[in-house]
Amino acid sequence: TLERELTEAALARHAAVGSLAASTLAVKFERLVDVGVALATRVILQELVAAGRWSEAAQILQRVPHDFDFLDRLFLADVRGTLQADVPQAAEVRGRNFAHRDWFKGFSRDWRPYVSQLYRRSAAPRRNVIAVAVPIRGPGDGVAGILVLQVKLETFFDWARRIDLGAASRVLIVDAGWRTAFDSQSPASAQLEEGAADPLVQRLAPGAPQAQVVRDASSGRDLVLGFAPAAHGWGVVTLQDGAAAFAARDALLRQMLLDGALIALFAVAAIVLATTAAVQQRREDADRAHRAALERAQAALARHAERLRIV
Repeated sequence: TLERELTEAALARHAAVGSLAASTLAVKFERLVDVGVALATRVILQELVAAGRWSEAAQILQRVPHDFDFLDRLFLADVRGTLQADVPQAAEVRGRNFAHRDWFKGFSRDWRPYVSQLYRRSAAPRRNVIAVAVPIRGPGDGVAGILVLQVKLETFFDWARRIDLGAASRVLIVDAGWRTAFDSQSPASAQLEEGAADPLVQRLAPGAPQAQVVRDASSGRDLVLGFAPAAHGWGVVTLQDGAAAFAARDALLRQMLLDGALIALFAVAAIVLATTAAVQQRREDADRAHRAALERAQAALARHAERLRIV
């Protein structure tokens, strides 16, 4: 039916916006990894790390957080995950081992660049970040150390605020554990303190349609909910109030219903007019016939009276 086709078109548009956002996110991650690789492959950095001269290696990286505004901080760790030097310095974490972190577990699986899931950093101020771990190669192409870039969520994901889904909509960026790293309707401070997945997001399942209509139990309203995978297990979730998402569809259907009603009204009016005209025509025909008969009767009476006078 037309309503189903219009509904599918609205869902397809919603899914397309989510897919475009996911593609943008994948590109952002790719560029982030490129920055890490470019830094980690500097020959002098590799030589200093291979020699265990961690503080001198960190000095080379002093300007990096100023050059890339999306970087929160960075640090150098050995192959066991122990932090050896950092920029800016945070004495409370120097020498601590972070082998329990996702960035180390993911990176040490194959010693390749790895984008972590969301986590709360240990250095003050405690806030949520994501990290990119990149190998620093030593002699013989072995891994001599790890360069870790911690990313500012509010800066790195700020582009997502400009995604236009329409009225009453939200855009969430979630990690592989469905934790929310960015919410277009929340201030940055709230995002940094809260990483739990939205209850609606938890209803998403792998293989589900990219955009679907779900019922929000808390409000009793229909919502359009979509998910588009990006890269490194991350993805983009899009939500929009159903009434807003289908406003154009409903307006068109109302207009068509109104147009249909008007056409039906005009049809009825035409039938009424035609019927009235036919009735009027029959009445006029009957009147003419009646007058003609009356005239014939009057003429007959006149002729009869004339004969009587003659007689």
